[in-house]
Amino acid sequence: GFGVPDENIVRIEEASSESMEELLGIHQFAMDRGWRRLIVVTSNYHSRRSLLITDYVFDLEWQIAVIGSRYSEFRPNAWWQEVRHVRTFLIEFQKLIAYELYLRPRMMF
Repeated sequence: GFGVPDENIVRIEEASSESMEELLGIHQFAMDRGWRRLIVVTSNYHSRRSLLITDYVFDLEWQIAVIGSRYSEFRPNAWWQEVRHVRTFLIEFQKLIAYELYLRPRMMF
């Protein structure tokens, strides 16, 4: 899709229970290799919060794309039709608000 050769695709699957921690780890991983461009692929319901975190973690010299995976079972256009998707939506919405309230003011300075 993005024209990235297979040999340039790296999966980072270190155990992390927290998005901020995971993206800080990805930042360090990329810095150690001298990278300045990344495509971050995440769950489709998680992409907005991941983008907010990458805006906070990575400075303006980085070129970052955050892409929601098309292989997720979550359907953004029909999340209200299944209880499990309603739960996912509500949990992610709550987390997005919390991150917005915590990170956005810190990004202003």
